[in-house]
Amino acid sequence: SADIFIVGPGNLYSSVLPNFLPTGISEAMAQSTAPIVYVMNLLTDGRAMSQKEPLTHWVAIAESYVGRSFSRIIVNRIKPPAAISNAYRKEGKYPLLWTPAIKDKRFIPADVWCEPTIARHDPAALTWAITYAATQLIK
Repeated sequence: SADIFIVGPGNLYSSVLPNFLPTGISEAMAQSTAPIVYVMNLLTDGRAMSQKEPLTHWVAIAESYVGRSFSRIIVNRIKPPAAISNAYRKEGKYPLLWTPAIKDKRFIPADVWCEPTIARHDPAALTWAITYAATQLIK
């Protein structure tokens, strides 16, 4: 009976997907008609995610666990400072960034990276992006 589902943000493999492993969760979401907004993480999950895969690849993995397509996908469009990018690269983590090459209209680019020294979503910007997505989806 949900009006909308919000999935994420978080590490795809250790924070997001485990929520759909208990029996009945993904089945219930697949049967629901409520829209789903997916908030992409700011970084790849280290060595578990290739930096070369397009964002749509990671969305498809998440959708396979949820059991249906996402209605909207919020993705960061702020390139982090070089120093922080280099530090994360040593851990095998790379920024997940929206680019104009993404033609999937479900993607909502948002300026959600807020810290100059650590990967962290800006709460106000993320609230705006989720609210924007929800107003498009809930009639």
